[in-house]
Amino acid sequence: METTSIGVISEEHALAETLLSELPLLSITPIPVKEVTDYLQAKNWDVLVIDSELEHLAETISHPALIILTRPVRLKDAISVIFQHIDKTDSGLIELAPDCNFSPSQRSIYSQDKSEAINLTEKESQLLHALLQASEGIGREVLLQEIWGYGEAIDTHTLETHIYRLRGKLRQASEKLDIVFSEDRGYGVVVERLEL
Repeated sequence: METTSIGVISEEHALAETLLSELPLLSITPIPVKEVTDYLQAKNWDVLVIDSELEHLAETISHPALIILTRPVRLKDAISVIFQHIDKTDSGLIELAPDCNFSPSQRSIYSQDKSEAINLTEKESQLLHALLQASEGIGREVLLQEIWGYGEAIDTHTLETHIYRLRGKLRQASEKLDIVFSEDRGYGVVVERLEL
């Protein structure tokens, strides 16, 4: 699965850096105001975020997922709106198994007909998203750094606790799903308990 690309148009890099610190699993790039045209021509962005102080630029940009962030920016609201736009651009559902899907923005696992939903915590949702993006598996240290901001030397059972809870919710959603671990590849989501 490709990483969602988000371009952040602002006079300063602080907005993009803040979003990146909160959403480390997404590809977030600051776009300098003077180079907006070049950046927009160079890449097909999934989502564009623009500072409300530059709202006049929005009139010249044609993009299906353009977000104007009004100041003062409430980070929680901004993240929610970004994920809503991601949902619109990719249908919002990631197939986990033939009988269930995952919605990152809703932080839920749904049965195929969406009649049942299993809610995830924010960290569980980020963890599942990271595992799904890493088709070849992802290491413990990388997960701790990207999701919790922990350094390499940290001694914690946070990841294992979240893996345990997430595995239970995945198994509740579908008996075909599981999270496995191997020494050489790390953690990964599998269907029908196939080994990494």
